[in-house]
Amino acid sequence: MTCQLPPPLSDDEISAVLDGTAEEGVIQHVALCPDCAGRVADARRLEAVLFRHLSRWDCPPAQTLSEYHLRLLPEGDARRIAEHVAGCLACQAELSELSAYLINNPEGTAPAPETSPGPQRRLLPQMLLGTVLMRRPTMALRGAGDEPTIVEADGMTVYLKADSGAGRAVLLGQMAGDALADWIGALVQLRQDGALRQMTEVDQFGSFRCEGFALRPFELRIAARGGLTLFIPQISLTE
Repeated sequence: MTCQLPPPLSDDEISAVLDGTAEEGVIQHVALCPDCAGRVADARRLEAVLFRHLSRWDCPPAQTLSEYHLRLLPEGDARRIAEHVAGCLACQAELSELSAYLINNPEGTAPAPETSPGPQRRLLPQMLLGTVLMRRPTMALRGAGDEPTIVEADGMTVYLKADSGAGRAVLLGQMAGDALADWIGALVQLRQDGALRQMTEVDQFGSFRCEGFALRPFELRIAARGGLTLFIPQISLTE
């Protein structure tokens, strides 16, 4: 595909779009040219991934944090994670979200310490904690509803967006990642106010859709057929 309104946007003009400082002519160009709009979308995704990795380059993976919280790590690893968490507000926030999730979901209660092994020990199914990537403030001011919320979890990315459908809010989701095939057919549960509101499945393209949910904080749980569950607690979207 080539630019429909040559000349194509320069890298500086694309950066201005991301910063929310682009001139009106540049904004109109993006609105009318699929090629340049795709370049802007690619740049925005790259920016989000870079922000995630640069801002938390030394943080442990979400799965490791979950195992630390559930006291499943060896003593040495647990001590190392504890030292990191003591000085990392981002990891403290993730652990707080995980703790709140487990409190509200008794089936996910962390196992208590035991002095001897035994078959009565009940471990949680493997779970991934989704981390919402921070948006630029300018993006939120210019209409967050036009930009998907991006969630990352152990190599998988979930794009979430609220849209209108027959006068009611609709949640549109798209999963992406090298392990996407493992999530085809996964059960998606949308919960609000402690109750299950909507339930659907991830289709063959990694997409899912929940109709008629309320535009207030909600929680998503995506359970793959292989037993892995990705959960995203307390997320808010606007149309």
